[in-house]
Amino acid sequence: MKITEDQFEIFKQECAKWVDFFGLKNWQIHYLFKQIQNNRAEVTYDIVGGIATITLNKSWVEMDPSLVNDRAIKKTAFHEICELFLCRLGYMVNQRYGLIYPDVEEEIHKIIRTLENVVWEDQNNPY
Repeated sequence: MKITEDQFEIFKQECAKWVDFFGLKNWQIHYLFKQIQNNRAEVTYDIVGGIATITLNKSWVEMDPSLVNDRAIKKTAFHEICELFLCRLGYMVNQRYGLIYPDVEEEIHKIIRTLENVVWEDQNNPY
């Protein structure tokens, strides 16, 4: 499914909302809208320089087209900001304890899924 320029704007606005929410003011954040592999979006960062690039994939591999909507775009933005929020923790754990990155990344994603199901759902509950 193709993602539109309008949805990219929604994505950036939603990212900005969560940057404010989490107080991530020490980052210079850039946004890209391009084709990437295997993800709806991704964040890359330079922890020392405080620079992050958040990329929204131009097309999502979804079996059900109804799953590609503004709500999914917003939740994806929340997810990427949570990754940025926790990236230093992942880096520190990896450096300090010598754990392999996939193990650390798995635990970070468990935390992010909890935040999605609690914080994001609470903030986006239509009731």
